[in-house]
Amino acid sequence: SEWIRDDGQGLFVWSIPLGPAESEPLFISNVTAELGGDVVEPTIIGGFEGIRVVENTVDENGEPLTWVRWMLFDSEYQDVHIIGASPRAGELEFLEAEVGQLVQNASWIAANN
Repeated sequence: SEWIRDDGQGLFVWSIPLGPAESEPLFISNVTAELGGDVVEPTIIGGFEGIRVVENTVDENGEPLTWVRWMLFDSEYQDVHIIGASPRAGELEFLEAEVGQLVQNASWIAANN
């Protein structure tokens, strides 16, 4: 899913199931090993525990770009909900608060098997 805020900022949301042999700690370990411990930190957003991944890179024009993903664990359904965005400079905490409100107020639809 994609949401566009009034100011044009996009939020991208998707979910992935954890496999039968996967666990939240294993998922965190794998993400940390792949991306590095300096970009992964624990977080709680909207009542969901998870991790926040902040990567600083450059866009297609060579301009600085920050890409943030909140990876939130839904233990009830053994899923990881991922919310991604590229916050403007200095707006990470503001955007994170909005993501928290979104997660708290969202109507979650159970996946069909």
